[in-house]
Amino acid sequence: MAATLRDVAQLAGVHTATAARALSATGRDKVAAATRTRVEAAAQSLGYTANATAASLRTGRSGFVGMLVPDIANPLFAPMLQGAELSLRQGGWTLLLAQAEASDANREAVLRALLERRVDGLILASSLIDDPLLDWLHTRGVPTVLVNRGLGERRFPSVVNDDTQSMCLAVTHLRELGHERLLHLAGPRNSSTGRSREAAFRQYARTRSEVVVAGHYTIEAGRAAMQAYLARPAARRTATGIVAANDLIALGAIEAIVASGARVPRDFSVVGHNDMPFMDRVHPPLTTVHLPIGAMGAQAAEVLMTCMNPRADERPRPTTRLLHPELVVRGSTAAFTSRGR
Repeated sequence: MAATLRDVAQLAGVHTATAARALSATGRDKVAAATRTRVEAAAQSLGYTANATAASLRTGRSGFVGMLVPDIANPLFAPMLQGAELSLRQGGWTLLLAQAEASDANREAVLRALLERRVDGLILASSLIDDPLLDWLHTRGVPTVLVNRGLGERRFPSVVNDDTQSMCLAVTHLRELGHERLLHLAGPRNSSTGRSREAAFRQYARTRSEVVVAGHYTIEAGRAAMQAYLARPAARRTATGIVAANDLIALGAIEAIVASGARVPRDFSVVGHNDMPFMDRVHPPLTTVHLPIGAMGAQAAEVLMTCMNPRADERPRPTTRLLHPELVVRGSTAAFTSRGR
């Protein structure tokens, strides 16, 4: 028969509750080091494997945290997931990953599936402005942290990029290169990132600037938005500097520019946003605003663990952590030239 926790406790000469704490990722620090070593040695000699279901019934916790992202294939989320998973694992939780776009009608079903597995908390990388699912989670009291999106949401803590600073960096860079007429390929306006980046672009670009909205944060949407701009009469497409709401939109814009017979950066300088993996390997290498995506995921996990383990005399208040971006200059931007204009 498989060894039980009681067997381990008897061999180590401790109470069963002490053995349980010593073998728990969240309780081991409450056990003296010598006792913990004795319990671990007993568990190893008996071949003991913890029963997660029994532990969940005993503690009222599953040890799982759910994370919802809009697109697993999007390279942006790999470092975010890595940061969150490592932080949660060190805290004693296991990450469960699920995918659902912000516009997906099945999002509620996906979240219900996570909650049915009794996750102790949620990290959401996919939320809308005035998102009804946030109302749904708030009424249920589920510990939830918003990451990457959620700026302005007051009921849940969030870890987001400083989009105002991002756009300031991008616009200033293009202005310093001599680009006076700028185009912003904006993200969806029902997302906090799309809305805040567009607002910041308008704030810093001011005159001689235009905005074309891409429907999604995808290469296809970026290509379509740029094609629509290039299809205008020459007198109405005077921009030479382009600021994209994310790197995928920027890559789609570059595809459309090249297909039209123009070149980057000779005819258009393009700046992306996020600095996803491999943006230094595309052609031309993409100038972009670097976001600390790994740190964003790790900090979201840290905030959530605080929410799941509040002090007895204090209920954490929702706060927003703003992370600071940096501009990474590569080959997709160059000094303005009137050649071909």
